Amino acid sequence: MAISKMIRQICATALCVTMATSTVFAADVKQGEEQQATVISSATENVTNAAVQTQYGVITATSGLKLRKEASLISTVLTVLPEGSVVDIDRLGSDWARVVTDGGQKGYVSTDYISVGSGKKPVAKVAETSGKGEEMVAYAKQFLGTPYVWGGTDLKRGVDCSGFVYAVLKNFGISVNRSSASMASNGVPVEKSNLQAGDLVFFNTGGNSQISHVGIYMGDGSYIHATDGAPYGVTITSLNSSYSRNTYVTARRVI
Repeated sequence: MAISKMIRQICATALCVTMATSTVFAADVKQGEEQQATVISSATENVTNAAVQTQYGVITATSGLKLRKEASLISTVLTVLPEGSVVDIDRLGSDWARVVTDGGQKGYVSTDYISVGSGKKPVAKVAETSGKGEEMVAYAKQFLGTPYVWGGTDLKRGVDCSGFVYAVLKNFGISVNRSSASMASNGVPVEKSNLQAGDLVFFNTGGNSQISHVGIYMGDGSYIHATDGAPYGVTITSLNSSYSRNTYVTARRVI
């Protein structure tokens, strides 16, 4: 009887020890899981924050930076991004970055000529004029009022739209095609939001060609051109006028 009671006491003691040990172990496991969950949660939060940190690039090339279709120096040039413009970086490599412009155009630029940052994008600081472009505009303004003459290239006697642009550019040693439609293949394309003085702006004012009119961008949202729709052929028009907005097609940089 005494032996039986002793055995029961020993078993009860062992059970208590086992339960206590189990309780301690469970508490350790739970605490460890909580710590692990905290670490995972923290890591996830950090990864999420890093993912949403957008990268941007500021163009540092003084003469503008070519946006190419592929990451290659022989790839097609889509447009030229002026110094100070800001683009979103979609993918960043050691030599090339895939970027997206404010206009939604995607392409590749050399990382040698961009300053990379992250977070909120700064405001673009793009000069409205370039040295040669400003000179070109000043020269073109001398001929305000020159009459419109179809096929004309004489800046004093008479010009048509492409003849006016052709003659102005020729004065600066720049050779372009003669008609507005064929002139649109000269130089490199430029986004409307990145226009600089001296860029050529093209319009579809009707007729059989997609492009039927051309002028020279002056800066400040205006362009100088020769038109048969004004009392005086060579005139200045706002690029933001309803007519210009509705007929605008593209722009090219030739300087």
